[in-house]
Amino acid sequence: MCYSNRHLDPKVRRFVALGSACLALGLPLQLLVHPQGQGPKMFVHALYGFLLGLAISFNFAALWLKRRSENRV
Repeated sequence: MCYSNRHLDPKVRRFVALGSACLALGLPLQLLVHPQGQGPKMFVHALYGFLLGLAISFNFAALWLKRRSENRV
C-alpha cells in the first residue's frame, strides 16, 4: 500500500500515518534513552513495547479498512 496514494480513504491514510509515527518514536526510544535505576528502565521498556504495539495495531487496522472498502465496491 502506497502511503501517498490519493485514492485511499482518508481514514486509511491517517491510520498508516499514525502507525508510522508510533514506529518512528518507539524504535529509537530504546537506543537513545538510557535511564538510571530499575524503575525508569522498566518504564522506558514498557513505553517502547506500547508504541510498537500501537504501530502494529494501526497498520493492521489500515489494512483491514482498505480490504473492507475494496470488497464493498
